[in-house]
Formats: sequence, structure tokens, C-alpha cells
Amino acid sequence: LLRCQTLAQELGIAERFCWRGQIDRSEKIHLLEEIDVFAMPTPVPEAKGIPVIEAMAAGVPVVASASGAFPELLGIHEASPAEKESSCKCFKINEQLLSRNIQ
Repeated sequence: LLRCQTLAQELGIAERFCWRGQIDRSEKIHLLEEIDVFAMPTPVPEAKGIPVIEAMAAGVPVVASASGAFPELLGIHEASPAEKESSCKCFKINEQLLSRNIQ
């Protein structure tokens, strides 16, 4: 956490972040109601991805790494060749699989 805070400070973007640490259930629900997007850019493959499931269940758009449980959980398959030409990696979501995984 300190490393991330230091980097944000060095980049001049620290004021864009709110460092909350561990929060209880009611705070989590409130937070999910307030945010525009949930990002989980973890370099370590997540086995379950519970925070991603919680954000999606709250109707929050999710950005997650394409590793660990995320691709399977989200029902993601790689984008078409035309979409791959863009500067960011795009994915399409299998909504039926996503719905089944949230329930």
C-alpha cells in the first residue's frame, strides 16, 4: 500500500485516490454504490475473485486482469482481430455465464 501511495504521489495523482484499507460490510455496500468503476489490476492470479463478483453484483463496471479466475468468471473470450488493433486489450463478456456466476 505504501508503495502505491508513494507512486501516486510521485505521479501527482494522489488526490484522485481514497486509501480506505479494510472496510466492513456496510462500508463496502456504500462504497460500491458510490463508485463509477471497480478496478482489480492484480499481478497475482486470483483463485476466486470475490471482490469482482461483489462489484458486478452491485452493477458496477469491472476492470480486471486477464489472469487467474477472472476470464472464466466473467465469461471472457479474446476480442476479434479488428478489436485487437486498438491500443488496449478488449474483451467481450458472455452475459449468460456472467449471470450464472453472480447468482
